[in-house]
Amino acid sequence: MQTAATRSWLWLNFKIGALSVGVASRLLMFEEAMVRQHQWVSADEFQELLTLAQMLPGPNLVNFAACAGSRLVPRWVNLSALMLLITPGALMAIMIFAWAPLTNPHVKELFRGFAIGAFLLTARFLWTLASGLKAGSRRDQKESYAATHKIIGRYAIALALVVTSFYHLPALPLIGSFAALCLAWEFLF
Repeated sequence: MQTAATRSWLWLNFKIGALSVGVASRLLMFEEAMVRQHQWVSADEFQELLTLAQMLPGPNLVNFAACAGSRLVPRWVNLSALMLLITPGALMAIMIFAWAPLTNPHVKELFRGFAIGAFLLTARFLWTLASGLKAGSRRDQKESYAATHKIIGRYAIALALVVTSFYHLPALPLIGSFAALCLAWEFLF
């Protein structure tokens, strides 16, 4: 695992805190920057940090940034980066609830659009996670078998999201059951 440059880590956290909406989109932005752009961590190390963040109590995004920052930058930089991550969203929420006419039907429709967008970003995040599923631990499995597993996993995600949205079910149980499915798929098949 490489050490992140202080300025780059601070800028990444501020940019993610100020320019993104929804947890899934933020985690994708972290993955893009940390794994592909700067190559501070490998894809496996990123998944380990994400798993650790999801097991800790509290918001996953803040947990993830704290875990990743503790491995990449000095402690004072990590604390500063966390403040840069949290502050823009908190200020936006305060401004929206202080000044937005939430009883106006047009404003309600705008927020409904945000909810749909957040749902689609979550779907994209789950799709990205499914693309990383392993075919299994047996070495003699063919590549076509691995491709079939990935396709089945992606169709299961799509079907679950369609059923969830059609029946207006809460998304949290879907995400929890999908996480369990991914773990079972990863280690049992």
